[in-house]
Amino acid sequence: MQDVINASVRRPTTPEAAGAMDKTQQIFHTTKIIKNEIKACKGISIWPLSINGINLESAKSIVPQSLYLLLRWIIACDSDVYEEPDHSLQNMADERRVLNIAQDVIHSTSNARVKVPKHVSLAMTVHHLTTSKLLITLLNQMGHYSSYDKIQSVDTSIAMEVVAKSEEYGTVIPSNISPMSCIQLPADNNDGKNTTHATAMVVYQCKPFGPEPPPNFAADHSQRRRSFKAQGNVYEIQEFSAHGRRPAVTLFVGVNMDECFKETSEIYTLAKNMDFVWNILLVNRSEVNPHAPDDIHSTPVVPSWSAFNSMLFPTIPQPTTQLAIVQ
Repeated sequence: MQDVINASVRRPTTPEAAGAMDKTQQIFHTTKIIKNEIKACKGISIWPLSINGINLESAKSIVPQSLYLLLRWIIACDSDVYEEPDHSLQNMADERRVLNIAQDVIHSTSNARVKVPKHVSLAMTVHHLTTSKLLITLLNQMGHYSSYDKIQSVDTSIAMEVVAKSEEYGTVIPSNISPMSCIQLPADNNDGKNTTHATAMVVYQCKPFGPEPPPNFAADHSQRRRSFKAQGNVYEIQEFSAHGRRPAVTLFVGVNMDECFKETSEIYTLAKNMDFVWNILLVNRSEVNPHAPDDIHSTPVVPSWSAFNSMLFPTIPQPTTQLAIVQ
């Protein structure tokens, strides 16, 4: 009898109150459905962090469908309930807003246990640009970033993976480069100001057909560490001391370079032969010391082009801004 009385008291007495009660119940049941789907989110792996895990596609694959549709209909309102909602928004600005807010909801609901691309990548970017622990901590308390300690552990795991793979392959390999597939490495030392002070190299690789191979981790990431001390060096850095003033940018303006680089020139022939010797040393380093071990760190070091020529010509009687000396 008491339950009947209590139910009759809580029952709305007007149509307006009944409508408000139905709306509240709809909102409550909607939030329960979304929260249950958030509990099933796996997030991304951050030990080590992969470049393929922090893009927009990765963020959309993490966000539950119900949460994505709710925010999409609130922000963009580009479709109704009867249309196919699987495709992305045509307006990429709205798509990013939906996914950004959705990741904030997942981060707050899971109490930062589910790692989402936005909170990890944005915190790492700001930390690399500012190196400010206070800024990272402040924005973490506002729910925008991962914690400072978490970012340090992510950076450490990336460094451990890079060092481990460089020791395995003998050189640094970007994490998004897949093995057993062709790559292209264009290089350019022209900085757009008629000088060659800046050198840039880009690695290209076509995306392989079919599913991508699973990641192959070379380092031990079972322990979470905030600092890492590498053992040894991947590349042996040679000392080089540059003296003198830089040549004027307009020094060779109006000079006929075709005449300077004719193959009949004695200077050109000498320079070509010296470059040929340097290239031979680079191609077959074992000929320098046939008894050297196979370890990459024990292989005799062939100096760079500038160091190679400075060893052959330790004293130059004329300034290096002369074209004949440069040749």
